[in-house]
Amino acid sequence: MSATERNGGPTNPFAAFFGAMPKSPQMKQWETWLGQQIDRFVRNESFLGQMGKAMESSMVFKAHYDRVLEQSLRSMRLPTLADLDEVHKRLDELDRRLDGVVDRLDAIARAQSKPAAAPKKAAAPTKPAAPKKPAASAEAAPAPEAPPADAAPAAKTGRARRKPSTRAAAGGKKEG
Repeated sequence: MSATERNGGPTNPFAAFFGAMPKSPQMKQWETWLGQQIDRFVRNESFLGQMGKAMESSMVFKAHYDRVLEQSLRSMRLPTLADLDEVHKRLDELDRRLDGVVDRLDAIARAQSKPAAAPKKAAAPTKPAAPKKPAASAEAAPAPEAPPADAAPAAKTGRARRKPSTRAAAGGKKEG
């Protein structure tokens, strides 16, 4: 095992073969010459032109393939990537609007609960309590009192907020 492999670095599958070969001046000269030839070939205008044509053809093929795939999915009545993206956009918009409504309702509830929590200025005169009548039977128990209409809710009934989809955030389509 080499020092590079022991340190977690990349392994070279040819290291055993080429590592055993001595680095002669001729070998170094050959490596230099080969590097120059490859560099000259890659920078050649003819080579670059052919590579450009190959890339363009590849992109045209991909566009044609995507159109055929979308037509096939539509003919089978299956959703396409564009359909799913539209659904994600609509869900994100509805979620945003619902969050706004929940925020407004929370603000209204807080505003209504503030006056109820404030101390009263003057105590209103109260009527003397009427004498309690004994209950006729155990079945006729008094009904529990309802909370006043202006009382704040006992617990906030919030919902988990969904994060916007990564597709809509990225602003582009994923390959599919």
